Order: sequence, then structure tokens, then C-alpha cells
Amino acid sequence: MAVKYFNSGFLTLAGKVVVKLTDISVNYSVDTDEVTSFDSNYVKEYQAGYGGWTASATGIVSDDSTEPTKYSGETRVTGVTNGFDLLETSKARIPLALVMKVDISNYQTGTVIVTSYDISGALGSKMTYSLSLQGTGNLTKATS
Repeated sequence: MAVKYFNSGFLTLAGKVVVKLTDISVNYSVDTDEVTSFDSNYVKEYQAGYGGWTASATGIVSDDSTEPTKYSGETRVTGVTNGFDLLETSKARIPLALVMKVDISNYQTGTVIVTSYDISGALGSKMTYSLSLQGTGNLTKATS
């Protein structure tokens, strides 16, 4: 079994790569409805209900706009966004297109709403941010 390392992936919001990203997670869940009946032989039974997903990410705040060369071969990338831009994006309260590159042939795409953006820093330390995203609609696998 080969261990997967997330070292070449990226996250885009509205076509722009989120630079200086340090981690990302996507959570997909499905509601279940209990359908236990007298015929269930004393064992609970369930059926799948609605599905939904969220995503979160953290990164280092940067005003660097020279990162796009790193993503020049990616057709899904139209620019970059950084920690400062993300605050303004969050305040706009509009749905954004999300693309998460998991590996060379696995992209997860969907539409998200930014539900929280936290920025923090301490004296003499780098500034960091965290981002929470609520998926709306399907999370879809694409290969390019």
C-alpha cells in the first residue's frame, strides 16, 4: 500500500489559487434515516438520506503575487489569491467555485460559501489564516 502525501495539490476559489496554503480538508457526510421494522429481526436498519460537504483550510498570510508560475500548466488556474484577498472575498458573501487538486488525475470541484475566515498573528510571528467553507450542491470528481 502506497502512502499518499499532499504535496502537489492546490485549492482554487473562483479560479484563483490560494497561495501559502498549509493544509486543507474536505468532509463529505450522508444523513441516514432509521427504517427498522418488525421484520428487522431486532437489528436496526438504515437508508441513506441527503449528502452534504464542507471544507476547511489554513495558510500563511502573504501578499505575494508571484506564485502563478508554479501553476502555469494548470488550466483551472486563472490567478492567485492570498490571505488579505480572502478576507475581502469572505465579506462579499457570494458562492464561489472551488477546485481542489488531490493528485495528478483527481480534482474535486464544487460550489462553496465562505462561512468563516479567521486571521491571527503574534508579535514576531508569521500571520496565519483559517477558512471554513460550506459546500452547496454536488462535490464532483473531475480528471483534468
